Amino acid sequence: FGSSAVLMSCGVRLARLATCSVELGALRQALVKTGYFRCHEVPAQLASVVPRALEASKALHAQWAEPGSVIRSKPQAKPARYWFKFIPEVDDLPSIHRPAIHDLDMAMESVAHTIASSAERAFALPGQLEATPALAMLRALRYPPRPSGALGIVSHVDFGDFTLCWSDGEGLQVQGHDGQWDLLAADCWHCMAGGGLQKRTGGLVKAAQHRVVGTDQERFSFCRLHGVSHRQRGGVEVTAS
Repeated sequence: FGSSAVLMSCGVRLARLATCSVELGALRQALVKTGYFRCHEVPAQLASVVPRALEASKALHAQWAEPGSVIRSKPQAKPARYWFKFIPEVDDLPSIHRPAIHDLDMAMESVAHTIASSAERAFALPGQLEATPALAMLRALRYPPRPSGALGIVSHVDFGDFTLCWSDGEGLQVQGHDGQWDLLAADCWHCMAGGGLQKRTGGLVKAAQHRVVGTDQERFSFCRLHGVSHRQRGGVEVTAS
């Protein structure tokens, strides 16, 4: 299964992207070289809403332990992962838990604006990523314990322009250009390029190939995909804020 070392490089300090050309260069280099980076200096607002959102996600997954209208799972025969999605325009979560998930979604959208505007400058894409942060879908996932090395999700690239992700445990791996799989640190924010950004840059940015390897511990994560289509959002139009 390749490398098991936790990847520590490819970091971008979000707070400095707007004013520091060196940091903008670091973002460009990371996306061209590896297709992903770790987010340093994330806004305090984002860090503060994660604990409540995590508790809400755990409660919702416990409430709907079996797949149904809200919880989805794959594969169907013996699920390796469960998830529910949050789209602000759709009111399908219990009111007691919805505010915590909504606050996380809004905080992630704010970070997405920073990344999208920086990527526009780094790759000379004026205006092309302006709508990307709002054209999004947040997924809250649960990975049950799995035998060591078993895959919770097979190798793939995300649709959309980029994905912001966080998890409470290790398991997410990304493939470097050397073909080795690197384990991303838990309890950190990571940004991975998607197929949309690869296409916009004419292949200069490579969409991050990634997978989730199972462990003996239950694992929860949040992934917000940005720049997704109307169809990928389940046919839900974006409402102007």
